[in-house]
Amino acid sequence: MASYDLTTEAWIPIVGNGGVPRQVGLREALAEAHTIREVYTDSPIEIAAIYRLLLALSIRIFPESGEKEGWYDLWKKGSFDAARIDAYLAEYRERFDLLHPRRPFYQHPAPLATKASAISKLFTEEASGNNATLFSHCYDDQDRTVPLDAAARGIVATQGAAIGGGVSKPFNLSHAPLIAGAVFWIRGRSLFEGLLLNAPPYNSSRMGGSEREGKPAWERDLPDPRHREPDGYLDYLTLQARLLLLECTELEDGTTVASGVRISQGDKEGQILDDPLMAYRLSKEKGLFAYRLSADRALWRDSSNFFTLFTSEQGGGPKTFEWVAHPGTERVTGVTRWMVDVLGMATDQAKVELWRKERVPLYTAYLKDDPGLRLALESVLELARKQEKILRGACETLGAYLLFPKKDGYLSLSQNEKKEVADVVEALGASERYWPQLEIPFYKLLGAMADAEETEPFLIDWGKTLHNVAIAAFEQSTSSFDTSARHLRAWAEGRRRLWAARQYGQATEPPISELEEEKSI
Repeated sequence: MASYDLTTEAWIPIVGNGGVPRQVGLREALAEAHTIREVYTDSPIEIAAIYRLLLALSIRIFPESGEKEGWYDLWKKGSFDAARIDAYLAEYRERFDLLHPRRPFYQHPAPLATKASAISKLFTEEASGNNATLFSHCYDDQDRTVPLDAAARGIVATQGAAIGGGVSKPFNLSHAPLIAGAVFWIRGRSLFEGLLLNAPPYNSSRMGGSEREGKPAWERDLPDPRHREPDGYLDYLTLQARLLLLECTELEDGTTVASGVRISQGDKEGQILDDPLMAYRLSKEKGLFAYRLSADRALWRDSSNFFTLFTSEQGGGPKTFEWVAHPGTERVTGVTRWMVDVLGMATDQAKVELWRKERVPLYTAYLKDDPGLRLALESVLELARKQEKILRGACETLGAYLLFPKKDGYLSLSQNEKKEVADVVEALGASERYWPQLEIPFYKLLGAMADAEETEPFLIDWGKTLHNVAIAAFEQSTSSFDTSARHLRAWAEGRRRLWAARQYGQATEPPISELEEEKSI
């Protein structure tokens, strides 16, 4: 009988502290977590799902991390007790067998689906079903197998990030937890530190506290698909969103590979608005909702939301952030700047549009009660938005003189003519060139302001940076213009409007009346 023990088989790709990539099993991932830098695969969704699995294991094996003193004691030890890890994994070893006949890991021996689907159903990045061909050119009808280590990662990722949409029993396919929003994973200087930092001993960071942590999937009965609220944090981290069962084939050399998967709807959670690893925002239309990555908006532009402690009235950063900013934690760790991996995808109904992994710095100074620093951060972002609006106005001026040279600028155009100008502005793509050039300067500014007593000089320099980047974006967008009088005039009028903003005041649009007066002179 084939077996694949996830506690010992090498299936989790990691990077060691020396920078060497390799694969490990669950036992080594925990027992040697202090020597591991990070979990790393090509898929941000697999990374997030594996982190959640390891987080559930570490919380279950070391429940003392749910109390402040127990958490501090674990941190000071610098590693997990291997003997306790071995004892726990030995108790549930059969439940970690990917191919167990009665209780295969993260699967169900009798899913409601009677027909196997292509193995590509386990991999979000593949062009399966109505997914776009983003990263893979495989197709569902292709006769294909994958090794068991890849199949194991696919199963863990599917349970965490299966996309809803489509007919199934006992009810139609619904989203798994990771579809709701992006995961903010505080890295720590090792996987050991990361697991502790992302499971701080606050009730809000455990979705109800250690007394309600519940049991992980492998300790629970086989799932009976239904609408239900998670029974504690460990149940939520390991929620079985699909009933899965691998179908395997043995190759001529005796190797067992996965060739298909039977898949149907599993448990469906209610709306979760307190995932400790997610940031939340508030809008009049949606109310409180989890932050998701966007195809056309960089993460740093929403920093004023993330670097705020969470409140149920306004949303804010992940609840785990509160612990790293705690004075006691800063004393024990000696760290005031952490790196955070943000892992997520953007979907359109049942289609994957993109996935992304970003790494951003988290300065604990921004999480503290310092209204001046908070205001400075908001000002930095607001100035960037204003400068982009000015850049767009310059492109509108250019478009007006390019398409309607006999008229006197953008304000004299009709609504239909302005729509034509909007197409020109879109084609120029100046804003798309503007925002990416600001990311590195923004993070440098973020660090400088965190350590500064006075922020005003930084805001002045930032205004100059914004204008220079806007000029560069405008020049790049118009570099293909020819030297005809019409093109040159349109370019000059657009650029004049952009420069006038600098003369009037950093990232401040001069009134149209002043522009027209200057033109007449």
